[in-house]
Amino acid sequence: MKYFCFILILSTVTFNAFSQRLSIGVNYAYLLNPKWDKMIQTYNFNHPFLNEKQPLLMNGISADVNYFFKSEKKIKKGLNLSYSNYRSYTENTSFNCKINLHLIDLGYFIKLNHFDSQKAYSLIGIDANLGGIFKQINDNGTQFEEKRAKGLGIGGSLKYKFAYKFKLGEKHSLSPYFNINYSPYYFSPNTEMILNNTKTIVSKNYSTFVQFKIGVAFDF
Repeated sequence: MKYFCFILILSTVTFNAFSQRLSIGVNYAYLLNPKWDKMIQTYNFNHPFLNEKQPLLMNGISADVNYFFKSEKKIKKGLNLSYSNYRSYTENTSFNCKINLHLIDLGYFIKLNHFDSQKAYSLIGIDANLGGIFKQINDNGTQFEEKRAKGLGIGGSLKYKFAYKFKLGEKHSLSPYFNINYSPYYFSPNTEMILNNTKTIVSKNYSTFVQFKIGVAFDF
């Protein structure tokens, strides 16, 4: 997390000098990944002695930065950087389990204004996804075949974002938005080791997922 904050601050300072507008947002994020849900459900089925079952990895928070390049054309272009964290935690007697998913998206987008207005707009783009799933049992990292288990992954996604801008002044505005990210292929060969302590039994080494995000952005 601290490395992402450093990258975020450095990117903001660097790109702000070259962008027409900068937008920083925070949001609630919902993850839909049927294969990962199946892994966690299988894990719960194989551990009937646990009173509290492991929640699905679906609720999280996210932050993003959008850079709009200077252009006289109607269709604007830019870059985006976002970080999302999804968490699943359960507490049982002498057995506490915490799962964290970290996702970083870096992409390119175009901006389309709606209704002949500068207030309502959409961003359509493509992202590269880098992620990692980490699991802790009683605050200790999990192991598989006597090695530290790391669920690293890489993929790509298509993004659509709709926002409506409320002016706060001559240069500043507040923009509530809704965002959908669809990742058709996310390669993460060790995720099953993290979520179910098995490998290629429940699912293949890749998955498809969708992220739904609702938040607000500060534009300046």
